[in-house]
Amino acid sequence: MELIKNNQPIQDKVVVGQINLTNYLDDSNKFSVIIDNSVIDGLIASSVNFSKQVILRSSAFKKCEFLFTYFLGGLLIRDSTFDSYLDFQCGGHNQLQARIEILNNNFHDFVNFFDCIYNGPVTIKSNEFKKGTNILGNKGKAFETQFDLEPEISDNRGPVDIDGEG
Repeated sequence: MELIKNNQPIQDKVVVGQINLTNYLDDSNKFSVIIDNSVIDGLIASSVNFSKQVILRSSAFKKCEFLFTYFLGGLLIRDSTFDSYLDFQCGGHNQLQARIEILNNNFHDFVNFFDCIYNGPVTIKSNEFKKGTNILGNKGKAFETQFDLEPEISDNRGPVDIDGEG
């Protein structure tokens, strides 16, 4: 947490235990989260509003949760592995200049985008969704993922249009 609170990346580290950003709700606009080339037991950031871009790159996550989390400054997840269910439910809300990019990752369990809203650009490309995702599922339902701009969702392996929450 000291690295994150000092706006420094977690780089080339093995983190045993959880990084719980939910406890820092009041400070969420003051720090950026960059995790690069690391192994993380748990990253929990539920109900957090990130004004700066969150970057998860070339890392392995045993558990990760972004329930009710707003990525106002954008999100980049690239070349990473997620072992368990990944929950983005009721989140998103990136601004027009802030990209959501999920590129070339391995998701071993379901990825939940239930009732998410994305105001800015979204690219989800070249990922493996072993148990699928609902990013394009729940069509016609009030909790279908909403995009203000046409998303680029391509070259993914595994179903991307599952209904429900996995």
